[in-house]
Amino acid sequence: MHIVKAGESHGQAIVGILTKVPAGIKVNKDDIINLLKQRRTALGRSSRQKKEKDRVDIITGIRGGETLGNNIAMVIKNGAHSEFVSEMGVFDCDLQSSKITALRPGHADLGGISRGDFTDARSVMEGASARNTCIDAALGAVAISMLSMLGIEIAVEVRALGNLTSEKEYSFEQNLLNTAPAFSQNKRFVSKCKKLIDAYKTEGDSLGGVVEITVSPIKAGIGGYVSENRVDALIAGLLMQTQAVKGVFFGENLINSPLSGTQYHGEIKHEKGALVTRSLSGGIDGGMTNGDFIKITVMVKPIPTTAKGVPTVDIESGESTISAKQRADTTAVFAICPVLKAKVALAISEAVCERLGCDNMKAIIERYNSL
Repeated sequence: MHIVKAGESHGQAIVGILTKVPAGIKVNKDDIINLLKQRRTALGRSSRQKKEKDRVDIITGIRGGETLGNNIAMVIKNGAHSEFVSEMGVFDCDLQSSKITALRPGHADLGGISRGDFTDARSVMEGASARNTCIDAALGAVAISMLSMLGIEIAVEVRALGNLTSEKEYSFEQNLLNTAPAFSQNKRFVSKCKKLIDAYKTEGDSLGGVVEITVSPIKAGIGGYVSENRVDALIAGLLMQTQAVKGVFFGENLINSPLSGTQYHGEIKHEKGALVTRSLSGGIDGGMTNGDFIKITVMVKPIPTTAKGVPTVDIESGESTISAKQRADTTAVFAICPVLKAKVALAISEAVCERLGCDNMKAIIERYNSL
């Protein structure tokens, strides 16, 4: 399943289409609304979220709570658009007074004005904004529902924020309960995170961190050992398309915990009539699932848009200045969790359909259970 998106941060709406959707996926609108709410109410969000209700209109592809096998189209209107009509009008737009020429280091501004031959960074920043991840969450909820019908579940946990680390380990079942605002069972860690966020918000600065994603064991052989079919490449590719994501790795971190080959790869043995492996490679070997838990660690950078701004250049005057000050979150680490969950689900769903077909869920479930 693939997402095609359109929309600007302060435009009228964010629009998304999910293609190659099997028929018969049971979809609960409350699950979509809940995933959007988790994104909106996470720690570190800005005042903009009070304006965004993220009400989703499902236009096509679902009838009676089940997918039809057609493309699914959804629309989420931007609550903040009413304040930006003159800046973002499709035809009637005050291009001069709405112009932004002080580029933000770390954002898409510099590369975007070069690629698009723009003299106004707003033409880049509106489309590059992480605002469009709301449609990733909404459409990704369909993929989460598909996987749940196969008994596959996904847990997300915040493991670090700035210089704070959650050292305590929790079971997969415990982490399945993680939700907004903190996506962590570690109350002491969460308390420290709240204080750190408040401090950085006061300074007008931002924070990065680490998110860990765990997927329940998937039957071996989903994905492919040919490069274009590798499921880890598919997952990493979708995750890296998410704003603020700067790194993805599977399994144990070999930089901090160097291991030998025999320690890292474990062994293969019979378990309940099937061949299984228990290793530290993160549930994927040779581009395919190996029957173990899939473990993915995602590095999330500090948001480049900050309240106090940073030194930059004004592209109109050519003089040094401070980057454009926009309404911004203090951190994306918590708000990104439901988005990452949705994207992992989309990637795995695509790999499942590639292996088992994508016509209807009854056939997919039968084929999956027979593996």
